[in-house]
Amino acid sequence: MKEDIAQRKHRGFTLAEVLAVVAIVAVLLGLAVPNAIAYSRKLRLTELDDGARGIYMAAQNKLMSMKSAGEDLSKLSTHEPNKDGYYVILSEDPAISTLLPAGSADAKLLEKHYAVEFDPVSGKVYAVWISDDELDYSMAYSTLFPDRTARLRAGANVGYYGG
Repeated sequence: MKEDIAQRKHRGFTLAEVLAVVAIVAVLLGLAVPNAIAYSRKLRLTELDDGARGIYMAAQNKLMSMKSAGEDLSKLSTHEPNKDGYYVILSEDPAISTLLPAGSADAKLLEKHYAVEFDPVSGKVYAVWISDDELDYSMAYSTLFPDRTARLRAGANVGYYGG
């Protein structure tokens, strides 16, 4: 009897034991991977939202100084205003260097694609969108972007900040 136990100790794991371990690991991975992906998307969206906030603050500071100097803010944008009278400047527009000169925001943020929506009458920035992908003028007025949950479902590609 003692010989059988001694021999069994040196034989290794049985097929049933290995399969049980593989099944447990598969279940744990099945639970962990979707949560890790969701956490990564939320983290990415938070990073983009923080970037949008940084650009918002820099643009707001510049608009206020331009307004107090008596400049016509409606000439900054080459696009038509929306129904509320807000204008949009895209990162590709020539006037963006006037609104956000070098050093006004983090240089890595200014390399991304972004859109700044503002009211030329009050000099207030209404919203900022930022993305690694190219933005266009029509995206700036989408109702999707202020809703964080909708942006997560859409892939967490666009950061938004509206003061």
